Amino acid sequence: MSFSEFVNNIRLERAIEMLCNTDKNIAEIAYDTGFANVTYFNRIFRRKFKCAPKSIRMDHGRFKAV
Repeated sequence: MSFSEFVNNIRLERAIEMLCNTDKNIAEIAYDTGFANVTYFNRIFRRKFKCAPKSIRMDHGRFKAV
């Protein structure tokens, strides 16, 4: 695992927490977790979790972070 993958994994785990526990919109969460580009955030989020950030927000009670 590269350093950037390691950092992105930490950022994505934090994003999951924020999606489940705050009312911030997806863009705010992307920026707050260190992503400068929302499109890139969405792309790597989908790649890691196999779903969109919006899906987590709508169904966070049944989601378990990988």
